[in-house]
Amino acid sequence: RVCISFEGSRRFFDESVAPKLVLTGNPVIVDNLTREEARARLGLSADEPYILSFGGSMGAEKVNELVFGLIERLSLPQNIRHTHAVGRVGWEKFSAMAAEKGFESHKNLSVREYIYDMPVHQAAADVIICRAGAMTLAELAVRAAAAVLIPSPNVAENHQYYNALELQKAGAAVVIEEKNLTGEGLVKTVEELLNTPGKLVEMGANAKTLGNPHSLDLITEKLMELMKN
Repeated sequence: RVCISFEGSRRFFDESVAPKLVLTGNPVIVDNLTREEARARLGLSADEPYILSFGGSMGAEKVNELVFGLIERLSLPQNIRHTHAVGRVGWEKFSAMAAEKGFESHKNLSVREYIYDMPVHQAAADVIICRAGAMTLAELAVRAAAAVLIPSPNVAENHQYYNALELQKAGAAVVIEEKNLTGEGLVKTVEELLNTPGKLVEMGANAKTLGNPHSLDLITEKLMELMKN
């Protein structure tokens, strides 16, 4: 059996493999945390805009640069709550930059090396800006999160871009390749999403159609079938 994340993944396999394909999605932690509960934990009101951004545990310099520009042009002047994870590799550089820019003195901003309670932040966020790794997308789908995806160009066969397109096709995300993204473009995209009534809720609902909270059970079931045979 070959477990795939999206229905659209089938086209990348030849006919000999087609009978073995099983649409399972990727297993993620399912905590059933509601948006209201998550926001209460973070001290957010029901209608307070909240942006979450990260480039992965190691970080991504281009994402960090673009997000810092977003903070200066949008989050800071409009007093929007914003949490950004810089990642381990760029922490020394970007934490110093954040201090230089005075981000730490603003209560609506939080710049961290890593986010340890990611499920809470994902459930609470209005829009998430991130890369498009398979597990990240599975989390976004299960948690019904709207996203702006910046696929990493430094991966085999540009697979993050094709992963991200599945969410964009479903109306769950906006995909912008790193080579085409500017600071001004990111600000405009996020601002439009935040200011279009009902847009983020619609995107979140669309994302949920791609998620499978029972993925682990389904994969286990297929394994047990093979064991019996």
